[in-house]
Amino acid sequence: MSIWPEGFAPEIPAAWAGPDGLVPRVRYLELFEAVLEPFDRALGLPPDYLARTNCSTFALESHVVYLDDARAGERLLCRFHFADADEKRVHYLQTLHRAGDGPALAAYECLCMHVDLGLRRGLPFPEAAAARAGKLVELHRRHPWPVGPRLGIRFRAETAAA
Repeated sequence: MSIWPEGFAPEIPAAWAGPDGLVPRVRYLELFEAVLEPFDRALGLPPDYLARTNCSTFALESHVVYLDDARAGERLLCRFHFADADEKRVHYLQTLHRAGDGPALAAYECLCMHVDLGLRRGLPFPEAAAARAGKLVELHRRHPWPVGPRLGIRFRAETAAA
């Protein structure tokens, strides 16, 4: 089993192809969004977590790096690299690859926050999820950053209090 949480994106629909036969940039975001289940699974958040707790994650900052073209009909594999985490936030990178172990076609880097949707405020992840995120970060830091520049968790409560 891979140390990288991963999952398959849906097959790229023919309707997504632009006049040049390539998938437009905006569709990459839809592919990255469609493959968030491995992120929740890696943190141990069950499929009914949102319905049961009214909590989810919101993107605070993100960017996409486009590296190669995707075409309609392709099926892509998405891998997650956990870069950093604290009690409320996780910084991760998703990379899209053609099925198999080829180089990344695109990368989506995101800093997200765990939020209560009713209160519309950030709150700590459940203790088990925070612990799992910490373990993934520790494991993934032993490997090179897969692609592109990096965002970062720059504000920490202990720094603010100083």
